[in-house]
Amino acid sequence: MKKRRGIVAAISILLVLIVASLLSQPILDARIKSRIEIAAQKALNVQPSVTLGSGVAAFELLDRKISSFEISTDSYSTPRISKIGLVATFSEVSLPHGNVCAKAGSVVVSASIGASYIAGQVTARFKAKSQIPISKVTIDQGGINVAAGPGGVATIVLIPKASGQNIILSVKTILLFGQPLAPSRVASLTGNFHQVVPVNQVPRYLHLRSVSTSTSGLTLNFKGVNAVLRHGSSCLS
Repeated sequence: MKKRRGIVAAISILLVLIVASLLSQPILDARIKSRIEIAAQKALNVQPSVTLGSGVAAFELLDRKISSFEISTDSYSTPRISKIGLVATFSEVSLPHGNVCAKAGSVVVSASIGASYIAGQVTARFKAKSQIPISKVTIDQGGINVAAGPGGVATIVLIPKASGQNIILSVKTILLFGQPLAPSRVASLTGNFHQVVPVNQVPRYLHLRSVSTSTSGLTLNFKGVNAVLRHGSSCLS
């Protein structure tokens, strides 16, 4: 009988703890979000938005883990590029303790760079390499459209592709007075577009996987695994 009462009492205590943890969930979420926001602000020098993934934080914290969280901002800047849009999702995160830094099992980052910056870089590259006058550069889902020659009589459509931590621009087609040139007449104008990706600003654990275009600009997609979350030589905490 005493043993049974002990089991009942233990179950009752466990139920109380579960209810208490669920009632305190908003408080826990707020504290976790605040901690992540402070760490992200140190790393990005902007105030980001933070969204926690699904899961019961009270139970996760017992194992010093968070299933996932997302950081986003539309105002991240580097010495070369301003107002970069960032959305970063960190999954399977172990929290820092002692001298051990926080670590994420996987990281997915989307970085959006504005059309005006891309247009300026493409124009400068054409002037430096070919001396072809450029009248206009626009971007859409089909690629980067360069109006070249006197009065923009030719349109060169470029497709960006990921190559290591750089972007390679290849010619998709050339239109002359609106008509496509034969493939045999389309000269190769590919090259490394170094300034689009500020490699020194990208953490080592992130690798450029793909590039896409839209009317708003270029979107660079990065992935990483087993990411140790540091800012310089210090742990993010």
